[in-house]
Amino acid sequence: MEQRRKENQRVRLTKRLLKESLLDLLEEKPLEKISVRELCEHSELNRSTFYANYSDIYQLYQEMCDELTEDLEQYVQASAKEEGHQTIAHMLEYIRSRERLCSRLLYGGWLTGRQNPIQARITQLTLGNISRLYENVAPEYRDYVMNYCYMGGNALIIQWIRNKFDLEPETVARMSVTFSALITQYAIAHPFREEKEEG
Repeated sequence: MEQRRKENQRVRLTKRLLKESLLDLLEEKPLEKISVRELCEHSELNRSTFYANYSDIYQLYQEMCDELTEDLEQYVQASAKEEGHQTIAHMLEYIRSRERLCSRLLYGGWLTGRQNPIQARITQLTLGNISRLYENVAPEYRDYVMNYCYMGGNALIIQWIRNKFDLEPETVARMSVTFSALITQYAIAHPFREEKEEG
């Protein structure tokens, strides 16, 4: 039992060193430019130790994304019953409190957009909490409008991170919901049907 406990501690320490090293390297270059050799040199571990835990860099990155997604879920769980911008504000508070981790994994890594599990979950939570905005959009246009709002909201967060969190999470959350509402209202009031030519 004691031997197993020590082995588990060693594995946790090894993984933590690899994850911290990957974050350091992601500040210098994109994931696809980072080699296992470079990561091992940075973490002062040998390659056999790396391959005992991961098959490649991407598996390590994916594990980090999955862990961050789970942590995000737990963080916003308390606000799950809140409406509109409040849940979004909680997510933004989480991002700001973990600036380095989120900026590297959310917007500086291999997976982007809805391929990234963290961004995908943020999208689900965000659109889920403002889904009533899209109810009256014509069905044939609804996915287009939702995706447009998603991309805009994503860009809003990226700009916020680049600006070193110059605005409060509450302000950015209200901006996101307000912009989405304005776009959706326009889509409802101005259907995008092509006008048929007379004659």
